[in-house]
Amino acid sequence: FLATLAPFLWKHIEEQSIRRIVERSFSDFFERNVMQYNYQKNKVNFVGSIAWYFSGVLRKVAEEKKIKIGKIEQSPMEGLIKFYS
Repeated sequence: FLATLAPFLWKHIEEQSIRRIVERSFSDFFERNVMQYNYQKNKVNFVGSIAWYFSGVLRKVAEEKKIKIGKIEQSPMEGLIKFYS
């Protein structure tokens, strides 16, 4: 369900209220799913269209939280092909 909102959010990302919603969502994600672990020693990688299209906002929020971002892939296929080749 939430992914269906992504095109609307992407289209209106320059509006301050929309940008804040996206930034807050990534911030909550990092606090809940990344910052509970020893994240300072590792890069965090992402696969999927949300991370891909909103990579600028994702990287900004990560930088504010001192989280290192590694790869951001739109689809897992490229990584799987490299891994199994």
